[in-house]
Amino acid sequence: MSGLNAKTIAALAHAAVLMEAGASPKPGLVCPDHNGAHKDMDYPLFVVSADSLRPYFEECAAVGLERCRVAPETVFPLLRAAGVRAEKAMFAATSGVNTHKGMIFSMGLMAAGVGRIHGRGEAVFPEAVAKEAASFVKGIVARDLEPLKERLPDRRLTAGEKLYLEHGIPGIRQEAEDGYPSALGAFSLLRQSLESMPLEQALPNALLFLMAATDDTNIVWRGGMDGLVYARKAAREALEAGGMATETGARLVFAMRDEFARRNLSPGGSADLLALAAFFLLLRQREEGKPCG
Repeated sequence: MSGLNAKTIAALAHAAVLMEAGASPKPGLVCPDHNGAHKDMDYPLFVVSADSLRPYFEECAAVGLERCRVAPETVFPLLRAAGVRAEKAMFAATSGVNTHKGMIFSMGLMAAGVGRIHGRGEAVFPEAVAKEAASFVKGIVARDLEPLKERLPDRRLTAGEKLYLEHGIPGIRQEAEDGYPSALGAFSLLRQSLESMPLEQALPNALLFLMAATDDTNIVWRGGMDGLVYARKAAREALEAGGMATETGARLVFAMRDEFARRNLSPGGSADLLALAAFFLLLRQREEGKPCG
């Protein structure tokens, strides 16, 4: 993939984050025309947040390029330190609103994965990038979450840690360690969908796929396991009806948007995975010499 460097990798990551933010309708999530279940966020804020993270994506890509032949477990500590700085930049840009904390973790891994693969002169395929990202965090569930069962830490638990203790859901750590199978599935659906529908319809449909297939911890945090059961069932029914590609499916999606707002449900974990799927799509389009987006 000629011309690929840390700056261009960051540009692709930034574009993917904006693609997710700009997709509509997305039940419970911020869109250009709807704030979903969020009273403290809107679309312009997500654009500002995405812009604040672009230097971080470039830093992660550079780490991958510079450390393309060392043991992968030596990469993650550098990414985690960069992620802490990125969170501070995000919160400064959004006046303390958490817009992209989950995205910082996953897209940082992906940017570094692309850098390492390209640095070794290998083909940058989505499956290879996801596998590379997984290699950075091998054992993260056992390291980060399993010890919580033995003793309560002497610090404040994160939402993800609390949900693991209460419901046994490992969340994004497991998705990362497994090589992001859900994001790859959404990417495959996007590729297939684009053969028969525009991107504007394909993105919401890919989100429905992710909502139906994953244990979205953001939904569980806001609505408990009952909320998750409802959200997965509603997404599956809308997708089976054709999603945004059919009149019936679209009607169901817009009904979901209203009901998610009423129930205060937000599939933020699925949104992060959708951005990764968009990133994979942009990588493939660049490889194939197609216009991105």
